[in-house]
Amino acid sequence: LFTSKDDTNTLPHEIDSVNNSISIFWVTIPEMSADPASNYLYMYYGNSATNNLENISNVWGADYRLVQHFSETSGSIHTDSSMYTNNGIVTGGVTLNSNGMIGSADYFNGTSGYINCGSNTNLDISNNITMSFWIKPDTLSGGFQAVISKYDFVNPSYESALNNNTTRSGIKLNTNWSGNFFSGIVPTGWFYSTVTYDSISVKVYVN
Repeated sequence: LFTSKDDTNTLPHEIDSVNNSISIFWVTIPEMSADPASNYLYMYYGNSATNNLENISNVWGADYRLVQHFSETSGSIHTDSSMYTNNGIVTGGVTLNSNGMIGSADYFNGTSGYINCGSNTNLDISNNITMSFWIKPDTLSGGFQAVISKYDFVNPSYESALNNNTTRSGIKLNTNWSGNFFSGIVPTGWFYSTVTYDSISVKVYVN
């Protein structure tokens, strides 16, 4: 159970993973103060008589079309935490339960490994979009290494990929691509990248 700093309002949360060394939760915080000392919340745990108050649907609202935590430790399905259930199928050279930046991660072999999240129409995003991910590349080749990709020749498409030491991202509307890139990605380091498109231009942020 999580509450706001007034210790009254219950905050929606998702339980990602719980173990003896580290536990990971995703919590919706309605507002953040400019004063760091005011940014806190309360967590209650350890009462076996309390019901599970996890509320995933209110953590990830309707604007979230796909949320993958990569916290699965076995199996071939990655569960989408959004309300759209765009679950992913683990395909090819993918190692689950690898060391991640936040909890566990998937390790992709760079040739045949990927997660197929399907082609539902709710993923056909043609106006505003934000894509975010953590990545730790072993090497950077001269070609494109797709990180997030929904690409075809008919429907709206979007992609974020690595190319040498840059993060290149693009949005395709009809037959026209709009793109941008950010330099500075290096092997063996963790990087957090966010890509935004506001119906006018593509922007790429790293760390």
